[in-house]
Amino acid sequence: MLVKDMRPMSMVDGEGFREMIRQFNPEYILPSRTHFTHLMEKKYEATLLKVKETIKEVKSALTLTADVWTSRATEAYLGVSCHFISDDWEMKTLNLATMPLEERHSGVNIMTWLEEVIAKYDILPTKIKAVVHDNGSNIVAAMRMLEEKHGWASVRCSGHTLQLIVNNALKEPSISRAVGAARHLPDQ
Repeated sequence: MLVKDMRPMSMVDGEGFREMIRQFNPEYILPSRTHFTHLMEKKYEATLLKVKETIKEVKSALTLTADVWTSRATEAYLGVSCHFISDDWEMKTLNLATMPLEERHSGVNIMTWLEEVIAKYDILPTKIKAVVHDNGSNIVAAMRMLEEKHGWASVRCSGHTLQLIVNNALKEPSISRAVGAARHLPDQ
């Protein structure tokens, strides 16, 4: 008995698509799906190696930014970026990770994920001086643990803090009424 491949068939796997390509150019050989997967994997490995080499050559300290956020599709992610001053005194930023989070976003888990990201790039914990982050209780807890463990300074994002202040102020009835009245002023 023949067992049928259970993967969903994409448009490019369909005989109609293949026939259309043959009509356009009979000599063109349509690459397989695995061909493109292999190309992407090679590009990823080359880029990872290049980023590791760049970080290895940095003489200054590193700082990280970390943010846990949720997409419109309600999928959670951890974003991690690395910042440093180059030899010619330019600030450089490298995005190290945008990883999907399928486990609970506890302080312990966030701490572990941050340590996994720096390990992936061969960054010594002693090279990191600070991490900028939002005010979420889970990431604040993670930073407290990382500060104790590695001595990283925990820096709350001033932009995020300011946004929290503004949002809170807008809930004040007198301010809310004033904003509502201002919205009805003529544009002149």
